[in-house]
Amino acid sequence: MLSNFDKYQMMQELSNLPKPSEKIINHITNFYNNNKPNNASSKWFSKTQNKSINCAEGKFFVDPNLTILAYLEFYSIISDKFRPDIGILQNIFPERGPCFVPPHIDKSRSTALLFAIETGGPECTTSCYKTKHDLYIPNETIMVDYDSVEIISTTRTKPMTWYALNVQAYHSVENITDVRLLFSLSIPSLPYDLFLKKYNHLI
Repeated sequence: MLSNFDKYQMMQELSNLPKPSEKIINHITNFYNNNKPNNASSKWFSKTQNKSINCAEGKFFVDPNLTILAYLEFYSIISDKFRPDIGILQNIFPERGPCFVPPHIDKSRSTALLFAIETGGPECTTSCYKTKHDLYIPNETIMVDYDSVEIISTTRTKPMTWYALNVQAYHSVENITDVRLLFSLSIPSLPYDLFLKKYNHLI
């Protein structure tokens, strides 16, 4: 059983997980070119922060064609149930400076495998936190203000590289200046610590 501190500090490079094929990368790039941001998420993110920061526009999409391609390539490697997603985060108000996805935990997935086709800019990072208060509710989407959490780690993700992230721990995306385009395998029922134990050979 992980301690409370350990469960919040979790992002791991997976250097032995094969990169997706050019077919998947091109499919995701074409999907992005046909699905531009609409400011809906940015408005919600901003509301949770009392409009004090420039919040990113962001969404994860499920695409049936990507699902087929991803299962053909990764089902033999990841035996647990997973959902392929396309993640798009973007700074739609660049005149306000870099943008952010504030600290949050995710709904409907325990572990996320993330592959950044575009990283979001040279200074874009993912930060992990522990909470100052008892805010943790598993499998609910909860976004909190920065005053409610304490940062414990920051990772600048490399492009075209796989990472595992504990999305049931508080995390944020910082300093987005360009599009952040992700291929994600969302694992709904395998907690992060158990994922690392089961798939240690991918590290």
